[in-house]
Amino acid sequence: AKTVEAEAVRRFPSIYRHGTIAAAADDMICDRSYKRLSAEHRVDKKHIQDLIALLERVGNTNIHDLIEAKDTAHKTLRLLGTEDLDTALAPIIESLPALAQSLGKENPKVSIYNGKLLLKTQSVGIIKDIFTHLFRNSLDHGLEMPADRLAQGKSAQGLIYLSMKMDGNKLEISIKDDGRGLALKKIREKAVADGEILEGEVLSDEQIASLIFRPGLSTANQLSDISGRGVGMDAVRGFATHDGGDVKISFLDDNEGADYRAFETAVYLSSNYAVITE
Repeated sequence: AKTVEAEAVRRFPSIYRHGTIAAAADDMICDRSYKRLSAEHRVDKKHIQDLIALLERVGNTNIHDLIEAKDTAHKTLRLLGTEDLDTALAPIIESLPALAQSLGKENPKVSIYNGKLLLKTQSVGIIKDIFTHLFRNSLDHGLEMPADRLAQGKSAQGLIYLSMKMDGNKLEISIKDDGRGLALKKIREKAVADGEILEGEVLSDEQIASLIFRPGLSTANQLSDISGRGVGMDAVRGFATHDGGDVKISFLDDNEGADYRAFETAVYLSSNYAVITE
C-alpha cells in the first residue's frame, strides 16, 4: 500500500498537498485560469463537470484508477480553447449566399472534412484571413454560371471542398471546387501583357500556375468587387509565410498544356495550430 501511495504522490502531488482528488486539476491545468478557459466554450460546462465528477470518484490510493483519470483529464483539458474548421469558417460560409446572389450564381454547397483535428483558438484569425480570399476566389472565378454548368452536365449548384490533415510537422488545409479549373492560358497571356514573362517563353504548367502569386495578376476579364482568381493570392501566401507557412497549388488531372486544369490550393501552417482529437 505504501508503494502505491508513494507512486500516487509522485504522479499527483496536488492530491496529497491539498488533500482532495479534485486538486489534481491544478497540476493538469498548469496554472491556466479555469474560468477563462471554460468561457471559451470549446469544451463545454458539462465536459468540465463530468471530468471533476470522475476525479472525485477515484480513490486516492488506487494508482490504476488515478492513471486512467489523469489520461481522461489530459484528453479533455487538451481540447480547451479549440474549435473545428466548420465553426472557424462559419462566418465566411454564411456570407456566401449573398455573394452568390450578387454574381447571379447558386449558393455553393460546402463540404468540410476535419480529419480528427481541432484548431487552436489563436490560429483561427489567420485561417479566416486566408480562406476569406480562397472561398471568394472559388465562388467568383472558379464556379461557372448556372447555365454554363448545366450545359456541361453539372448541377447548377457548385461544390467547394475543404479538408484538414497533419503533414509531418505542418498543418495542411486544402480547398478545391468543381468549377472550370485554373485558367492557365489566361494567366500566361496576362503575364506576357504585364511583362512578367516573354512572348514564346517555355514554361511548365506548374510554373505558369505559380504566376498567380505575383502581386496584382488577375485572369478576370473585369475585376469584381468580390475577388479575382489571382487577385489577393499574393496576400494569401503572405498571411501564411508570415507565420512560417506556405501556400501551394497542385493539379488534379493529367491534362498538361490545357487551357484550364483542375487543381487544389493547399495552405501549410505550423502543426501547433491544431490538436489531434484522438
